Amino acid sequence: MKSGLKGSVGVVALLLAGGGGVFGQEEDPAPKIEEAVVAAHNRQREKHCAPPVIWSEEVATVARAWIESLAGECSARPAHSYDFGSNTAWHSDAFDFTADEIVDSWFAEIENYDFDDPGFNARAGHFTQVVWAGTNET
Repeated sequence: MKSGLKGSVGVVALLLAGGGGVFGQEEDPAPKIEEAVVAAHNRQREKHCAPPVIWSEEVATVARAWIESLAGECSARPAHSYDFGSNTAWHSDAFDFTADEIVDSWFAEIENYDFDDPGFNARAGHFTQVVWAGTNET
């Protein structure tokens, strides 16, 4: 049964693509990447009275499949073929980013959001995905 957008595929996909840590960190990060992704989202969601998200292995599985499909494309195309919303973050080996830094960069699009005319707009799409009240899993 489809119930709308369930999660944020992009952050999961790109974080998991690094092999268990945030963008390729070899050591076991503390907190676990799953906890860091959830905490980063919930910290921003709380500012907008959006209910907290939880970690979803289903979303993570979809994200892994999606990121594997991107391998070699030099692309971070959105995951429109899934029943999930998605945010993407581009990464190179020269930079490591934390879950907080990634989610904060998406949240920064709040400056492009028109609270007087709410709804989706492309310049604030990442922001709306992070705080969308209907998103319940990441």
